[in-house]
Amino acid sequence: MKAWRLERLGGELSLKDVPMPEPRPGSVLVRIEASVLMSYLKPYIEGKLPVYNPPPGPFTLGTNGVGVVEAVGRDVWHLKPGQRVVLSSHFVARENVEDPAQILIGLTSGAGAEPVLADWPDGTLAEYALMPVEAVTPVDGLDHLDATHLAAVSRCVVPYGGLLRGRLAVGETLVVNGATGAYGTAAVLLGIAMGAARVIAAGRKPAALEAVAHAGGPRVSTVALTGDVQADAGTLRAASGGGAHMAFDMVGQAGDPNSQLHTRGTSQPASRRQARADGEHDDRPAGPLHRGDAEQLGNYRPVHVSGGCLSTVARLVTRRPARHQPDPPARVSARGAAGSHGSRGLGRQSRLCRDAAVAPYQKSSAPSVRNVSASCGEIGRLINSPVGEGCRNHFR
Repeated sequence: MKAWRLERLGGELSLKDVPMPEPRPGSVLVRIEASVLMSYLKPYIEGKLPVYNPPPGPFTLGTNGVGVVEAVGRDVWHLKPGQRVVLSSHFVARENVEDPAQILIGLTSGAGAEPVLADWPDGTLAEYALMPVEAVTPVDGLDHLDATHLAAVSRCVVPYGGLLRGRLAVGETLVVNGATGAYGTAAVLLGIAMGAARVIAAGRKPAALEAVAHAGGPRVSTVALTGDVQADAGTLRAASGGGAHMAFDMVGQAGDPNSQLHTRGTSQPASRRQARADGEHDDRPAGPLHRGDAEQLGNYRPVHVSGGCLSTVARLVTRRPARHQPDPPARVSARGAAGSHGSRGLGRQSRLCRDAAVAPYQKSSAPSVRNVSASCGEIGRLINSPVGEGCRNHFR
């Protein structure tokens, strides 16, 4: 079979003929239909991201994907050949211990998890992938979504976990920091789909923010951050009509805490909640804008990916427009905020998936997923395109 093999970080990437993996106990062999590309794939390959700890020796790249079960190993009882599945790179060691090792298959491991990654080094940028059964989710009932759209839906699962943790409800106002990244963009679109009256998309790339707002529709406002904590927090508060019900930080591995600090100061007195998306312990000082009576939800882990979870997310992002249609907010910048905003507070007790009909746009207007997935034969061209633009997965 063909597979994209990376010699090492900073080493040669090439499409090679490799043996088809044989199923082993607790594993599933999947014929790959689509593989999700990371927005940072090019610098990762070039070895410019030292925080990553890749598999030892040459390995097959690729994280999440969509495919069809080809064969299963012993001790796999529910999954069957021919079944359509979604693959996750996130794998947690099976031992019943207090802190089991975790890895991202085909990408990296944390401290102490190197032996796990050595057992499962190869990802999804290949014609076939052998995955631990825990990383494989059946997606029965989603035949109306082709592989690339289903791959894009899987990108929404991480922010969906955070919005569940944050108890986002119909009619509330949500601030998303880091809104131009792959997961940040998904958080904006999911917030709208889950019935938020207003979503404030914050980031440092005005053009990318406008693309996110265009995809999300009239309930999305944008704030271009300047790095000035006081000014940015004030702009966010003005854009959200005095404060948001939930502030959602989608910036992981941030070297500069400023954007995270100003986000903390935006949640309003009524039902304010703050959550972060990365897995690191947050021991930074809260800063002068922190409102001490806000509910600190802290970091969260992604929700357990089940077929039902994927079906819920798919319904959220493909159904017809929500019943709640507030006045369209104006675009704002960090130099000043303006605009007429719709009412908030509709059905605050209605939590998330209790009303899956609150979706932002018809399926026909869903953003393109052309840049979030690709067939194996396209990977080389995408990786080598100018500044890796083809590898950007911002749901444009």
